[in-house]
Amino acid sequence: MFSVFKAFDQDNDGYVSLEEWVKGLSVFLRGDFEEKKKFCFDVFDTNGDGFISRDEMFMLLKNSLVRVIPYAIIILISIQPWLTV
Repeated sequence: MFSVFKAFDQDNDGYVSLEEWVKGLSVFLRGDFEEKKKFCFDVFDTNGDGFISRDEMFMLLKNSLVRVIPYAIIILISIQPWLTV
């Protein structure tokens, strides 16, 4: 979540102003491909150096999978009677 916050906080002052919030939502919801691509890159580039390091990618993917895997298990269990081995 901190990475998403940093992507909205364009002036890096530790706060998201109303203008930053509106611009961020606009890009996120209605931006063109290039704007969305930059937004997503900024979320992964947590230190803002213009590159996504192995550690940055690992941390974000790890955090995503921790949230997704329990739901995937629930879905698999719920459809299990229809699965054939």
